Amino acid sequence: MFIADFVTRRIKSQMQELTLQQAIDLCQVPDSFNEQGISRALQFIVKETNLPLDKWTVQERIVALFHYITAQEKGDWQLVDNGSVTDYLIEQDYPETPYIFQDDGDLFHIVPLTGEYVEAIERATDSTRGKWILAAMAATIRAENDDFDGIPDERISENMTRLLALPESVFNRFLAHFQAAQIHLAHCVNIDFHDDGIILLPKGGTGLPPVRFQFDEVLEQPTIALWRKLDEFSANNLLTTQI
Repeated sequence: MFIADFVTRRIKSQMQELTLQQAIDLCQVPDSFNEQGISRALQFIVKETNLPLDKWTVQERIVALFHYITAQEKGDWQLVDNGSVTDYLIEQDYPETPYIFQDDGDLFHIVPLTGEYVEAIERATDSTRGKWILAAMAATIRAENDDFDGIPDERISENMTRLLALPESVFNRFLAHFQAAQIHLAHCVNIDFHDDGIILLPKGGTGLPPVRFQFDEVLEQPTIALWRKLDEFSANNLLTTQI
């Protein structure tokens, strides 16, 4: 299978096709650990990259797998009923600046969510949208003179504790900035959060639903049939509840 280089503003990488053994290994990842599955799929698929995989953003990780599947399908492919992958892609690339805001005299930055942090969020959260958003805020909101040098799990745990201790009105101000930051930082695809984690939003005017892209979309159906063990069900769980 020929796969063109995957290139963005920040990334120049080369990809290779999964081996059968690698595909079988991916089949063992529970679908409830989707971010871990995305990370493992990229570790197998990306042969060379100028930027370490754990520094790729959530959005870059997803479109990298889109790029791989497009090579598999030899062109555009169906992501949801009546909608293709191009209905979810946006033209913006990685933002040139973080989102900056001030609260009570203190300056804060909000940065894009990266692979190492979204995996830590997945480990730290239960299946509630509020917990995912709280953990994403803990991962991406940084004080001006932030000198944290620990592991992502520690940052998220410590910052979640700080956020939970805020007065409700103060937290809601931070939440409003976090939501505004998602627009400022948007690139490759528009993301949001749901009970099960990261979801993709369609481009405006398409009338298509949000969708949770699953890592096992990179696997071929015969491989899935033979080796995949699902928690419940997988493969692009359409969202029918309001978000």
